[in-house]
Amino acid sequence: MIFLTGGDGLLGSNLVRELLARDYELKVLVQPGRTVKTLEGLPIQRVEGDLLDAEGLLRASEGCSHVIHAAAITDVWPPKGDIFFRVNLEGTQNVLAAVRKHGIEKMVYVGSGSSFVPGTKAQPGTEAQLRDRDIYGLDYIESKLQAHRLIQQVVQEEGLPISLIAPTFMIGPYDAKPGPGTILLAAATGTIPGYTAGGRNWVHVRDVAQGICLALEKAPIGSEYIMGHANLSYQEAFAVMGEVMGVNPPRLAIPKWASLTGGAFGSAFGKLTGRSPKISMPVARVSVDEHYFSPAKAVRELGLPQTPFAIAVEDAYRWFVDNGYVDRK
Repeated sequence: MIFLTGGDGLLGSNLVRELLARDYELKVLVQPGRTVKTLEGLPIQRVEGDLLDAEGLLRASEGCSHVIHAAAITDVWPPKGDIFFRVNLEGTQNVLAAVRKHGIEKMVYVGSGSSFVPGTKAQPGTEAQLRDRDIYGLDYIESKLQAHRLIQQVVQEEGLPISLIAPTFMIGPYDAKPGPGTILLAAATGTIPGYTAGGRNWVHVRDVAQGICLALEKAPIGSEYIMGHANLSYQEAFAVMGEVMGVNPPRLAIPKWASLTGGAFGSAFGKLTGRSPKISMPVARVSVDEHYFSPAKAVRELGLPQTPFAIAVEDAYRWFVDNGYVDRK
């Protein structure tokens, strides 16, 4: 049986379906009292618990032979806070305690592509180099980076049976929050004034879910894999979104200085009002940089699928329409 954390998020909801399709039995950790609409009706064993409750986590994971740790706080506002390190780092330490206690056969840890040093389209970033630190002022990135280093340490020093996968920017169905799909919804409703100078690597969330299953089944202990697909600038990505959704993509090129100025005002607004701004300074800084990565290692060694970005957009958009997030008309 597999013990899964983070099963109700965008990735987790797709991962649960992929694991069930492969005939795995699942025990999914869910926070007490939390409504999980994306998992309703699925043949899983739901157990209530919290990553910060170490003893409860030991009880919840009892009887399992494998672990997939996908839970994390990925918020970008507020950009800093102890909660990121408590959940993303301390929570991972508690999962590792369960791995030791129960003699888990294999664990897959879901990291973040943002932990690696990005590159250009011509020379995209690889698994060869981790960031030294977060440079954007986002404790999400810093906490995931520290958790990544923790996984490396316990594998090297204790030989724990762990493989690490690092998704890039995921798009697809079951984005109930919504999370990454916010950018797609904004494009669909015409609320994005323009595109910034940067770009990123985009991937269908279902490919990442399949990649996790492949890592669980055949990735060597201590191995690390960036799971991504297409390196596209924001202008290129919005053009695809517009074509798929039948809307006009943003056509205004926003200069770097304007993006950063808007981010500064957004951060000031957020601090003054306590409300989440549409764009903050850390997010603006991310948006003007290139975050390009290569999934070649995962494709070569695991057989990571490479679904076209347009299909990822269509699958996400169809789910949003079907679930009342946007009116296709």
